[in-house]
Amino acid sequence: MGLGRIPNTSVLFRHVVYPAGFQGKAKMFVPDKFIRLEEKDGKLVTSLAWRRFLPTSAFVNAYGCRMAQERNVRAAAKATSRQSTRHTYAGAFALNAGFVRRLGKNKGLDEIGKTDVVHLVEFGEIAHVELSVSVSPEMVDDQGLRTLVVDRIWHSCSGPLRHVCSCDADLSDHPNAQLELAPKGDYFDGRGPVRLRCAELLCSFLTISWRKWTAFQSLFHRHTLG
Repeated sequence: MGLGRIPNTSVLFRHVVYPAGFQGKAKMFVPDKFIRLEEKDGKLVTSLAWRRFLPTSAFVNAYGCRMAQERNVRAAAKATSRQSTRHTYAGAFALNAGFVRRLGKNKGLDEIGKTDVVHLVEFGEIAHVELSVSVSPEMVDDQGLRTLVVDRIWHSCSGPLRHVCSCDADLSDHPNAQLELAPKGDYFDGRGPVRLRCAELLCSFLTISWRKWTAFQSLFHRHTLG
């Protein structure tokens, strides 16, 4: 379920949760691995988050902390959680929705077709966005192409917005220290106080509306099926 088309001017975030995107005991950040593309219905997909529903850095970082916590819960349920591999939110990078849709026009990416970002609420996270890259069937498993796509995305990013979740305050070697400055430089939110406040109000309104709608749908289905 989504709440409308994402405008090309929209800012999206890619959250980085250790150990994904890092390698070695030194927790070295690897830009080519900060996004993992997975196959879904013949496309390469990954997750981003929409600033419309994360209007300030506090919202952005709270989202990242929830991601890490959820991964730790799933790992614990599988009895695979260890201190050395604790999922830890390190920060987020920003990019533009319009760039993603123009990805296929980049030099060297002739093998890919339509690329898009679609608002898709997932696991109760209203800010969730799915990035999809259409490729020919014979190229779905091509690791070289995946690496090239991730590289192009990385070079469109700004940031990072480094952060330490309260549950990770005990870490002496927090992975956020290893995050590199993105090719587009520091993330800068050019919105003034009035626009930021309006963004927060819009976010609250849309979130409440979505929750009411999903509650109504759930009640309706229970009624019709019961």
